[in-house]
Amino acid sequence: MMTEEPVDIVDEITGAEEISDFAKVVERLLSSEDIELKTELSQNQINAISILTTFAEMYDVISIKKLILSFLKLQVSKKRKSRKEIVELMRSKFAEQDEVKDLLRSLK
Repeated sequence: MMTEEPVDIVDEITGAEEISDFAKVVERLLSSEDIELKTELSQNQINAISILTTFAEMYDVISIKKLILSFLKLQVSKKRKSRKEIVELMRSKFAEQDEVKDLLRSLK
């Protein structure tokens, strides 16, 4: 007969569901979905991309659409800002999670 290991209620409260939600947030941040919102552009770049996008959509020019998407993706990775933001988010989240666990454990 196997005995189950006792489950730490603190780990259960702060555990898998929260990590899964966190993973979804990180995945969304890394995806190219809504790339326009994740890209930092100068006003000149915004103007140029707006004109190109309008032209590409109006005439269904696939090569320009691909060019715009590639440019936006490269802008996101410029200076590795998105990665830094994710690292900071993770640090903050895990520090917060540790604080919550400590608090809950102190209530036992």
